[in-house]
Amino acid sequence: MEISCPRSAVAELAAMALISGVSVHKTPLRRPGASATSTLPPSPWCYSADAFSVSDFDDRQCESSSSSSSDTSGRHAPAVSPNFLATQVWPSARSAAVTIERYSDPAWSICEFGCGPALPSIVAATTRSKGARVIATDYEEFALQLVDAAATEQGLDSIISTQIHDLTSDDDALPEADCYVLSDVFECAAVAYGAARQTVRALNLGKRVWVFAQSDRAQREVYKKHINKLLQLDNVYRPEMDREVQWQSDVSGIDMRQERLVLFDVDETKVEYC
Repeated sequence: MEISCPRSAVAELAAMALISGVSVHKTPLRRPGASATSTLPPSPWCYSADAFSVSDFDDRQCESSSSSSSDTSGRHAPAVSPNFLATQVWPSARSAAVTIERYSDPAWSICEFGCGPALPSIVAATTRSKGARVIATDYEEFALQLVDAAATEQGLDSIISTQIHDLTSDDDALPEADCYVLSDVFECAAVAYGAARQTVRALNLGKRVWVFAQSDRAQREVYKKHINKLLQLDNVYRPEMDREVQWQSDVSGIDMRQERLVLFDVDETKVEYC
């Protein structure tokens, strides 16, 4: 699939990704034409990778690596391929994007952890007031290339910036923001523990954290258990002294601009797909 990006450095980067074997497509928040009958602007979109293309890329890179010369240690240089999980738009990302659109204060600067294609960040950028910023972070460089390309094509590159950030590392500086968003980042226990620590770091700074995960994501319970343990040990933030933080399937009774930590229980059957 050809990308009609402006001929900028970012667009060149996206073209290189295609040349290396990864084809991408536009993934909108809403179905085409859905905005015609609403007061919402045209649907924002992100780039996501074709699943078969990522698989083919892995195969070709493995073949290339096996036939390449060895490095000075006598081992073949490892192939660098996109992480499939970081190239797709998952249900929780759609839920996060809609929640940001509906409930976030436009004056907030927003940071997304483990952004992947960053549909929530793209949507956030379309709803920010003057001066507010959006930072999309991920450990996967290819994911950030997708974000940069989509932001440039939609004229959002002056609002969105991208940054490598490892959720499992306490050494990485916390990007400056008013609200931190995580959606379906719990791919393993180490990330769940790391996300809990990053959550507490943000709360200690007086910030807000919105966390989205489907009920079938086993590691989300690791996150919940660890975040509650950390909140008991750290006397900076606790919603109530006598209750633990729980996953919420209904946030209609929550003041989203005042509550500092919300865990969203995402029901995949109620998420709209395009």
